Amino acid sequence: MSTLHSGISQQLEVLASQLRAQHPTIEITAAVREGDVATGLAHEAAETNACIVVVGTPIPGPVVGFFAGSVVRTLPPLLDCPTAAIPAR
Repeated sequence: MSTLHSGISQQLEVLASQLRAQHPTIEITAAVREGDVATGLAHEAAETNACIVVVGTPIPGPVVGFFAGSVVRTLPPLLDCPTAAIPAR
């Protein structure tokens, strides 16, 4: 594992721990993977039997569906669960 990968994993785990503390009734998983983002998220969702996948989008406002990034557009057909796209502020 590279130093960069290790650092990102540590930062992600800190954020996930904070979310778990704030929302103890929700199971939150975090993982760092290399490769295509949509495919990786779909694989993780299937592996963990996810109920929903929440992703961010760099476009703020109500036009997310039209201008959303490629992950937001390509992920839903790969999943067996709903996808929520949260726009940037």
